Amino acid sequence: MRYCRNCKTFVKPEDHFSLFWFIVLMIPFFLFLWLIYLIYCINKDKGHICPMCGSETSKYKPLELSHPEKDDAVFLNQFVKAKQAARIQQSSTKKMKICSYCGDSIDEDLKYCHYCGSKQ
Repeated sequence: MRYCRNCKTFVKPEDHFSLFWFIVLMIPFFLFLWLIYLIYCINKDKGHICPMCGSETSKYKPLELSHPEKDDAVFLNQFVKAKQAARIQQSSTKKMKICSYCGDSIDEDLKYCHYCGSKQ
């Protein structure tokens, strides 16, 4: 029995679960769940084995290496074709002359070559 100062009588207090004991009991529960999740995360990417060869598999496909020599040749071929097409188009619309220093075709009325900068 306890004395209630508000009622000024002796009463039997109700039992209640305090927040402190709730937190004390919940911490081990959440630690246990966290530990299970941690074990799951560590082991989720292990154990995937290829049925064909028996080696361990990965989640992502490795990047394929390109052939720079082949890519450069294709780029150079496209660049040359584009430059030839531009020369054909220019020669049909404007009068052109050949630079005496670099050998590139330039407009007939230009005083300086815009490729090499020499005076014409």
